[in-house]
Amino acid sequence: MDDLAADAASGIICALDVRSMCRLAGVSVLWRSLVRADEAAWRERAREIGLTERLPGCNSWMNAVAGGWSVCVGDAFEVEDTYEMTAVARVMAVVNDSAHGPLLLCHFEGWSESWFMWLHRQHDQARIRPLTAALPGIGSAGFYNEQSYRDKLDMVRQRLAAGSAWPPTRGRPRGIWPWPYQQGRPSSEQPANFTISITDPHAWLLTQKERPFCPCAELAASPSDCLRAWCAATLSLAADLTEAPVDP
Repeated sequence: MDDLAADAASGIICALDVRSMCRLAGVSVLWRSLVRADEAAWRERAREIGLTERLPGCNSWMNAVAGGWSVCVGDAFEVEDTYEMTAVARVMAVVNDSAHGPLLLCHFEGWSESWFMWLHRQHDQARIRPLTAALPGIGSAGFYNEQSYRDKLDMVRQRLAAGSAWPPTRGRPRGIWPWPYQQGRPSSEQPANFTISITDPHAWLLTQKERPFCPCAELAASPSDCLRAWCAATLSLAADLTEAPVDP
């Protein structure tokens, strides 16, 4: 690639957000190489999520961004529910299951225990949006405080360790439920309970990266943190940048 073409490619990459950069990296081996190597673009993406310097041992801005992109228990974002309304939801569990793929268990803040929702981090990307100061859809119980959040989290972990079934939320007739409740079945079919078993709860708990509790209003006051939480929930940066197709 000559210098003019390289400059043009860099201009394209720098104009993209992280998700679009990852999609571009999936086009070909050449684009993957260009995206991975564009330090200026990755430094700008790092700045957008509040990273101003690389940690010791981190050899590129792309790796710095990837390191800051881990989804955390306690992250919050806005999720489209099964009534096609948008409401604040908290991450209560992160599960990478061999049969079902990368999953999040979320709870709609302020709502009853019937408003837990499993989301697939790829198939349900369109349902998830960054948290905003509007904080839509808070239920009648109001915002979490640290104790109510911890009580809910402890209950979730006990249920997961016991391998209980998670019923789908209520919703509109002919509504669209998240992938775990449909799993490829036609949307005309009724959603089914979703059952998942944690075979080694102790080992699984060690994988749960948990952020210190923070009220939603404080989270929403940091757009960069909201952007990080949203992107972390909806993509696996390392996989998107390493599993590009091979050129024919």
